Amino acid sequence: MHGNDWRSLDPGKIGDWMPTRRVTVVVPCYNGQEPLALTFAALANQTYPRDLLEVVVADDGSDPPITVPHGTPFEARVVAQERAGFGLARARNTGAASATGSILVFLDCDMVPEPHHVEAHARWHHLDDRILTLGFRNHVDFSGITPDDVAAAGSIDDLMGGRKVSSPQWIEFHMSRTRDLTSAETDLFRIVTGGNLGISRDFYDHLGGSDESFTQWGAEDTELGYRAFNAGGVLVPERRALAWHQGEGASGPDPDEQRSQVEQRHKLAHLIAEKGFRRSVAGRTFTVPLVTAAVDAAGCSYDDVLERVENLLASGYHDLAVGISVPDDHLEAVRIRREFGSDPRVVLTDDLLTDVPHAAVRLDVPPRVRLWPTDLASMLRGLEGFGLVCGEVKLPKETEDPDRPAGPDNKVVERPNLVVRMVRTRALRRAIHAGADDPWAAAG
Repeated sequence: MHGNDWRSLDPGKIGDWMPTRRVTVVVPCYNGQEPLALTFAALANQTYPRDLLEVVVADDGSDPPITVPHGTPFEARVVAQERAGFGLARARNTGAASATGSILVFLDCDMVPEPHHVEAHARWHHLDDRILTLGFRNHVDFSGITPDDVAAAGSIDDLMGGRKVSSPQWIEFHMSRTRDLTSAETDLFRIVTGGNLGISRDFYDHLGGSDESFTQWGAEDTELGYRAFNAGGVLVPERRALAWHQGEGASGPDPDEQRSQVEQRHKLAHLIAEKGFRRSVAGRTFTVPLVTAAVDAAGCSYDDVLERVENLLASGYHDLAVGISVPDDHLEAVRIRREFGSDPRVVLTDDLLTDVPHAAVRLDVPPRVRLWPTDLASMLRGLEGFGLVCGEVKLPKETEDPDRPAGPDNKVVERPNLVVRMVRTRALRRAIHAGADDPWAAAG
C-alpha cells in the first residue's frame, strides 16, 4: 500500500461476506443509564452475527451503578471502575481488558448505531490487524424516541423525519483536505475520535491502549490516533459505520470543554511529534522527540562516540534525541555511560525503536560522517511526502597505505560513498511488520 491509501484494500461487501472474528463493542459510560437504553436497542439490530458479538459496558464509577438494560438479546456485561476524575481513557482500557473479541469497536454510551455499524467496522479488520476504522456520527435530538421505536426501525435515519440533523464539520474539513485520508499529509490522525472507532485487540494492546494520564475532557483519542498511525497503522474512514449522537452539539464543545481543549493542546505538544502540534524552536525539548538518531559505540573509542553524539546534538534542529548502544564489553563503557547517562536528550539503549517508540522520524548517520548544523532541517524538508530520504556523502580518495604517498606500490583506491538516511517511523514500522529483508529500503 502506498502511504495511507486504504482504497487499495478490498473488504467484504456489507451483507455479502462471511464474518469469522468475534467483536467486542466497548461502551464507556458515566451516569448514562437512560441513553444507554437506546444504544442497546440499536445494538440488538446489528447485522453482524449475534454469536460473534458481545458488548462490554465500562462503568466509570456511576451513581447508581450502570446495569445492562432489561431484555438485552445479546451477550452483555458491565465492568466497573472507581471514579477518579474524568476517566474515559481508563474506562476504554477497562472495557478492552475484559473483551473476549479479537476486534474492538469503541462506542460512546450516548451513540445510537445504524444496523450495519459493527459489520462496517469489522469487515476491514478481517483483512489486516493494523487498521483503525473511523466511524462517523450525526447529532440529533432524540426526545420522544423510545427503545421500542429504535428496535422496530429498519434504520435510525427512518426515525429522524423533520428533526434537525447536523454533523461535525471539522471532520469533513479534514476529510476534504486529505482527500479522504489518502493524501501524504503527516497529520491524518487528527480526525480519530474514540466515540466510534474500530481496532484489533492485538493492535490496541501493542500500542499500550489509551493513555490514562488524560484525566480531563478531550484529546486522548487524538493521541491514540497518533500512536497508531506512527506505528504503521492504516486509517480507514468508514461512512457505513454511522452512529447518531443523542443530542445536538456537532457545532463544537461547550465553554468548559473549550477551556479543557485549550489546556490539552499543551499536553499534546509533548506527546505528538508533529509540526502542527508543537513549536520545535531552538532550545525546546519535548517528552516525545520528533527525530531520533542511533549511535553504535561498538568498535569506536570514547572520543569518537563523544564527537559523533555532540555533532548530532549541536544540530540547528533541536527536537532530537540520540540513542547510544554501548556493548557491555566495551573498554570505555563506563566513561561513555557516565558522560551521557544523565543527558536529557540522550538515551542509553540497545533498541532505540522500542525504547523511544513514538518519535516520528529516524535518522541513520554512518560513523565517519559529521553533519552541518542545517543538514537535519534540510533532510526533514526533503522527507515531506515520502517515507525515506537519503543523502550521499562522497569520501575523499585514499591510498592503500594512507601513511605513504601514492605510487606504483601504493595505489589510490576508490571508496563507496556513505549514505545518510532519514525515514518516517510509520513507514519503517510497516516494513518491519511486513517482514521486509531491509526495512529501511522498503520504507521508501
